[in-house]
Amino acid sequence: MATTTASSRTTDSSAPEFKEVLLAHAVSTKCIGPLVTDDAMGLPAEFDPLSEKRRDPKLPDWGSSSFSPSPLGHQEAGQTLGLHSLGVLPEFQGRGYGKAVLKSYIQRMQDANVAQRIAIITYNHLIEFYKEFGFIDKGRSEAKFGGGDWHDMVGHQHNRTNVISVFRFADETVPGS
Repeated sequence: MATTTASSRTTDSSAPEFKEVLLAHAVSTKCIGPLVTDDAMGLPAEFDPLSEKRRDPKLPDWGSSSFSPSPLGHQEAGQTLGLHSLGVLPEFQGRGYGKAVLKSYIQRMQDANVAQRIAIITYNHLIEFYKEFGFIDKGRSEAKFGGGDWHDMVGHQHNRTNVISVFRFADETVPGS
């Protein structure tokens, strides 16, 4: 990954020392169950460039009823946000970027009110890191993605109805509304 910063492009032609670099990322999908599963991280055949079932979203039948949804990948009806990956470039680790990204992710997802909980799979050596943010270790995961040996963790559960009610209450008490 060290080559990322060396090969990145400049952001300003008058200042070549300033470069665009992706320092960290968070990747997630909505899941049906309370934990991250291999299916939740799967790629539906319709989106797999190597699959014979690949479909072009520009075709007129893309959104038709003949299109049967896959149990793999993002599930819009899901009430769990499955955080599949939180990564920071090695040369930028230990500077608080991971904590900042996770804190921001949690806050944005809570503000968006899109699910009841956030679930992750993580390595054993990162369990304490996630506990700092309120995640609870649920033990060894059944997920085998990337070779397995994961731990399931769940955190930041909330009742969407209560959150919505609080917002409605707040809106109703604003003078002049």
